[in-house]
Amino acid sequence: MPKFKLLVTNDWERARAKTLYSKEPETIAWIDGFSEKKGVFWDIGANIGLYSLYCASNYPDMAICAFEPMKNNFLRLWQNILQNDFVNVTAHFKAFGAENKVVRFESGNDDIGSSGGQVGDTGYPIEMIDGSNAANLYEYPDYIKIDTDGNEYDILNGLEFVFKRGFLRMSVLVEINNHGPEIHDMMTDVGFHVDEKLMARKNRESDHNMIFTRS
Repeated sequence: MPKFKLLVTNDWERARAKTLYSKEPETIAWIDGFSEKKGVFWDIGANIGLYSLYCASNYPDMAICAFEPMKNNFLRLWQNILQNDFVNVTAHFKAFGAENKVVRFESGNDDIGSSGGQVGDTGYPIEMIDGSNAANLYEYPDYIKIDTDGNEYDILNGLEFVFKRGFLRMSVLVEINNHGPEIHDMMTDVGFHVDEKLMARKNRESDHNMIFTRS
């Protein structure tokens, strides 16, 4: 079983650590099933790095890019990487979207480990990048996890070039907060299908993950 250390200073972090295997069992099963053990994993919306760290522990030869726009979470993500001495994980203070520009990011809650931040009219400035630009800056991904509390559809639109050119060969996990049918149709159009076996492991009543595998 993969092992790693987490800094825990509040209830948010404590809850995330305790529910690693129970909150999103489909995400754990998805990561456990990675066949490209020396591939590239993008964790978009990494929070404090739970799944990036799990993946790094599981696959020491995999390159993991963890993206997090909430500043307090990003700092903890970086600390968690350092305390585990993981050399295969890099942390990036960036927001993902459908275009490249500087935006204002409203974190909403400054507690480490919290979620719900969004691009808005106020907040601190941060660089937003789309998937095509990210692919030029970093290694092309084999696997992508997207969990950004609402703008997943925009992120997927920004990744359309990467999907259509076949640069992403394996699978994508997307947390569906809205635009579920549109996301399903988009992924089908670019050559992916829903992985029903992994989807069957879902264990949440509200927002949920969809896992798409290259057809």
